[in-house]
Amino acid sequence: MVGTTDTQVLTNKTLTNPTPSINSAITGIRFTGQHTDSAVTGTTNETTLATLVIPANILGSNGALRITALFSGTGTNTKTHRIKFGGTTFASLSTSSSSTVFGEIVIVNRNATNSQISHPTIGDGSSGSAVVTGSVDTTQSQNVVITGQLNNVADSITLGYVFVEVVK
Repeated sequence: MVGTTDTQVLTNKTLTNPTPSINSAITGIRFTGQHTDSAVTGTTNETTLATLVIPANILGSNGALRITALFSGTGTNTKTHRIKFGGTTFASLSTSSSSTVFGEIVIVNRNATNSQISHPTIGDGSSGSAVVTGSVDTTQSQNVVITGQLNNVADSITLGYVFVEVVK
């Protein structure tokens, strides 16, 4: 704590490292996010809506990433939302209506820095699919990538927000 009361003014203080730092004793912390709309329309190619960098060694061998995202879409054709980590697609959901999709997935290191497990869907949490496993090397910086893909160029997908939390 700087100062003795909450009304004292800080002077001559410089923030020299604006990059968030994580204390390994902390059990959960919001790490990074994007809070402005990012949209795809006019193409049927898979399009990156957000890329968030996860620094090397932040997860350790048993840490996890909780990724939360809000999507909306227009049109009645298929729209596919994906969440990837280190190049592996850990979650995917296809919708066929103008709808809002809320997704929260957790990717967990499995007692190793290069072995993960996650639930495979975004949305209501139900899935007939097997769990998704990955072999992403978390001792290296990796990207969380959020993508959208349209089946019809007249439709759209908008990523309203995404944020990533580190959980230990």
